[in-house]
Amino acid sequence: MPFPFLIDADRSVIKQFDVYNPISFDAFRLAHPSLFLVDSDGKIVYSYVSSNQFDRPTENATYEKVHDLLAKSIDA
Repeated sequence: MPFPFLIDADRSVIKQFDVYNPISFDAFRLAHPSLFLVDSDGKIVYSYVSSNQFDRPTENATYEKVHDLLAKSIDA
């Protein structure tokens, strides 16, 4: 991929983004499955935060969002 991915080993970022799930029926000390796309200025341009561990964006939806953002950055 032509962009970085974040690994949040100490859970500090999931807490800052308020997606940390300390305890629930389907998770313990995990993040809600989340996707944040950040532009080159550091602005969140797309976010998806699930309601539970089984709710995730589809691969196609994610690809389309990334494709749209890359196309916009090329046009700019």
